[in-house]
Amino acid sequence: MRRWRRWLRAALLVWQEEGLMGVARYTARRAYLHQGFLLYQRDLSAHEAVPLPPALTLVRLATPAERNALLHAREDFAAASYWEVIQPDAECYVGLDGYRIVSVHWLSSNEESNRLVELGPEDFVIGPCVTASTHRGRGVYPAMIRALCADRYRKGQRRAYMVVSVHNAASIRGIEKAGFHCIGRADLRRVAGLQRVVRQPITAAP
Repeated sequence: MRRWRRWLRAALLVWQEEGLMGVARYTARRAYLHQGFLLYQRDLSAHEAVPLPPALTLVRLATPAERNALLHAREDFAAASYWEVIQPDAECYVGLDGYRIVSVHWLSSNEESNRLVELGPEDFVIGPCVTASTHRGRGVYPAMIRALCADRYRKGQRRAYMVVSVHNAASIRGIEKAGFHCIGRADLRRVAGLQRVVRQPITAAP
C-alpha cells in the first residue's frame, strides 16, 4: 500500500509537469525494469574529520522551507522535486556554497525506501544525491557524503550504505573516495510492477 501511495504522489507531480503522456511514460518505466546496481558499505566507527572543499561551505539538514522549495525545483535539481514527493519521510541534507544550495542528499533508515539493501537498527542508506552542474568535479559529492556520515555517527548510527548503477562511473569514484567499499551487486528485475532482486556478494572491489 505504501508503494502505491508513493507512485500516486509521483504520478500527480509528473501529470502537473508533463500531462497524461508524461504519466504514461513514467508508469512504463516503473513497471518494466532490468538494471544492475553495486552495493557499497562504510563502517562509521572508522570515520575521520576531513575539511570541506572550497566549493562547499556548510552541510546540514534541510529546513522545512528548503524542502518545500525542492518541490518546485528546476534545472539541476528538477529530479529533486520527484524524490521529495516519493520520499517525504526521508531525511534531507543540503550542501551550501555561501547561501546557495549546490547539493542535495537524501537518506533513510527505513528498509521500505530501498529494497536493495537490508538495514539493521543502526544502519541507513544514502541516496538519491543531486549536485549542481556548476559544482560537479570539485569534490562536493564525496565531501557531502563524509559530512553527513559524521553527523549520523554523532546521532548514534554506525553503518552507511549506498546503491549505485553499475554504469555510473563518476558516482562510483565519488563513493569510493568517501571511504565506502563494494560489498556486492544486486540485479533488479521488475515486470508489470512485480519486483525481484538477485544479490551477488563481491569479495573484491570491481
